[in-house]
Amino acid sequence: METEEPLDYLFYEGEILFAPLQKEVVISIGLVEELASEHIAFFSSVEERYDSWKPEAKRLFVEYRQVWEPEYEVPDFDEEFELEALVIPPTADPTEEWSMTFTC
Repeated sequence: METEEPLDYLFYEGEILFAPLQKEVVISIGLVEELASEHIAFFSSVEERYDSWKPEAKRLFVEYRQVWEPEYEVPDFDEEFELEALVIPPTADPTEEWSMTFTC
């Protein structure tokens, strides 16, 4: 029987102020102590570029919703969708998948 390797990172979940929205959001992060400065830099870059990602996020939401409601258009992205959480993986690899969760 194979045993699982122990995790080489800590999993942290809590709330953090997300500056572009001036509100607390949930953050889940696989925190590797040696990469703490990279995780902080990554979070800062998400904050800095958040407004530039909204048009693409809006396009994806509209495309998904139009599957069952073909005429749907988002009247105002900021009113319709609210950032709820960020998930940051335990790596400094920029190609690693991370996510943003919105509620509507």
